[in-house]
Amino acid sequence: MKITIPAKYKHKLGNKVVAIRGVDGCIFLFTEKYWESLMSKMENAKLTKSEIIRDSSVGKFMALIKAGGTKITLDENVAITIPEYLTDYAGLTDASDIKFVEQKDWLEIWLQ
Repeated sequence: MKITIPAKYKHKLGNKVVAIRGVDGCIFLFTEKYWESLMSKMENAKLTKSEIIRDSSVGKFMALIKAGGTKITLDENVAITIPEYLTDYAGLTDASDIKFVEQKDWLEIWLQ
């Protein structure tokens, strides 16, 4: 699905983003730089298996992030093509039914 990013978020995202499954059925869009920073932090994390098991939310989040993201380049119209597995996950069927939610370091795409 092709989605046009609102112009007000272009400065935040730059030209390349990484799209992953977010929480509660949304899609996260990270800048490529932020994504690489997250991956580096996770690779250097010193969490033990028992710490992850005790806090299942940590384990779920790490699995979600480590599952990988899809790198996408914004086109000249500030649009991206979201892979079908992500649009299916988020329940998106029409680009006009999308809501963007800005977080400090990323954007979320939700079904409106």
